[in-house]
Amino acid sequence: MQQTPGSAEVVADVYSGRPNPSWQLSGADFTALLRLLDLAEEANTASEDVGGLGFRGFEVKFVTAGAPRRLYVNGQSVSDGARRLFDRSRSIEQLLVATMPANVRRDLADVLPR
Repeated sequence: MQQTPGSAEVVADVYSGRPNPSWQLSGADFTALLRLLDLAEEANTASEDVGGLGFRGFEVKFVTAGAPRRLYVNGQSVSDGARRLFDRSRSIEQLLVATMPANVRRDLADVLPR
């Protein structure tokens, strides 16, 4: 899932009926995300539905000069809707949790992946 340089908005998909928390990735964090995406394996199975209540994963909205691009990250699954990657070590999810603002991480501590 090759991207052009820029930044990304990350949204934690956790709430129903109120806005989900979001934050920006840029600089070294953005570069790290792109590197991890390049390392992820092509998945051979269909993406699982992660509906329901509570934490459902992350939506990553890339801000680039071209058409907007979105990724959905939940555990080892990374999908852009057309194809799915497998992140065996969950490094992408871990990066997104690590870049989350401290107050948001504190508020969501009970539902975030560990």
